[in-house]
Formats: sequence, C-alpha cells, structure tokens
Amino acid sequence: MTFRLKDPQRRHPKVDAYLAGDDDAHAAGRWAAELVRATIKDAEEDLYHQMPTWAVKDGVGFAHVSVYAKHASLGFTRGARLDDQHDLFAPSTSLTYRVVKLAAPGAVPKTKLIPLLRQAARIAKQESA
Repeated sequence: MTFRLKDPQRRHPKVDAYLAGDDDAHAAGRWAAELVRATIKDAEEDLYHQMPTWAVKDGVGFAHVSVYAKHASLGFTRGARLDDQHDLFAPSTSLTYRVVKLAAPGAVPKTKLIPLLRQAARIAKQESA
C-alpha cells in the first residue's frame, strides 16, 4: 500500500489534538509519536484514515499511531518486510501491515523500536525515489 499525506507538516496540530488525553493509552500514543519524530528527523505527519501517520519528506507513509481504550499501537505500513528481531509485532493476518501494542509509555524499550522505525523509513524512501 503506497499513499501520500494530504497536508504533511513537520509537526501537525491535528496529530497533537488526536493524541490529547489523560489516560495511559493516549500517553503511550504521545510517547510513540515523539519517538517517531525524534528518530526520523525529516519525517512529515498528518492524519490519514483519522490516525496520526508519518511519511518520509515528499514521499510515502511508513508508520502511524492509533489509540484504543487500553493501549496504543505503533503501526508499520510495510511491517512484514521489517526484521522484527525482538518479536514485538502483534499477530496479524495482513500480508503487509504490522503493529506493536503499547500499554503505557516506554512499555517497549526505545532501543527495540528505533531499528524498526529506521527500517520502515528506509523502505519508504526507496519507494518514493
């Protein structure tokens, strides 16, 4: 699945609004968003299918965050192509998409998520060229 954001910005106010909330799930979503922003410095963001989504600059999307009642998810558009060395991905029937569930900020160490983000951004940059 290749898509581009409609209104990409380095930091989009719609993303911050989506992630506002006092519960652990929203806090986990904010934590994941800050991790994406800090790890992929040239990423742009917007809401795509009503979820905060990141794309490489002038390119295709590679990750998103969704918030549920009891957790947040960090999703990877081409997750099946990523080397998940720590078995972080939740079970999936999708041929391409994968997610990591986050019950609270830091529930999964940054050191385990950063390689997945970098791989996902690298694939998106290759597809955008």
